[in-house]
Amino acid sequence: MINMEQRKYGFSPIFDQNSRILIVGTFPSERSLADQEYYAYPRNQFWQIVAVLFQENLPQDYSGKKRLLQHHNLALWDVYASCVRENSSGDDQIKAAKVNDFSGLIEHTKISCVVADSQKAFSELWKQKDLLDSIGIPVKNLLVVPSPSPANARYSVTQKIAMWQDILQPFLLDQA
Repeated sequence: MINMEQRKYGFSPIFDQNSRILIVGTFPSERSLADQEYYAYPRNQFWQIVAVLFQENLPQDYSGKKRLLQHHNLALWDVYASCVRENSSGDDQIKAAKVNDFSGLIEHTKISCVVADSQKAFSELWKQKDLLDSIGIPVKNLLVVPSPSPANARYSVTQKIAMWQDILQPFLLDQA
């Protein structure tokens, strides 16, 4: 039985009206929830990947990391607004999840591409493909990149960066 008292709540999105690409994770890790920062776990490679993609120095503080995203017209959110997940950060432990409403965010930005950074996030986005299409995100613009999680040891960080670059390149060029 699921203990609903264990429900956890995610974060608000990072975006501005110029955001063009929305990167979607699954749900914040326990470390991220404790620190109230996306991708706070030190071994998570998200911020490193983003900095290298744009040939920027990795900001050391969270406000600098958020500015990095916004400077490059990236938005960041999670697919789940809340869930029950006991004593673990693993996607496989997510239960009773409630999906964020992406329509409000997308309708008030220039977002034309949604990129999931995990297979679970992509699976959830795929379930919403008709809704996303109706607000201007065609299925061909729903993408998935390798997870930046250290649990994804299938690829080195160098390989992940190259794969993110290859997948995002057409959309990054559109911003130039």
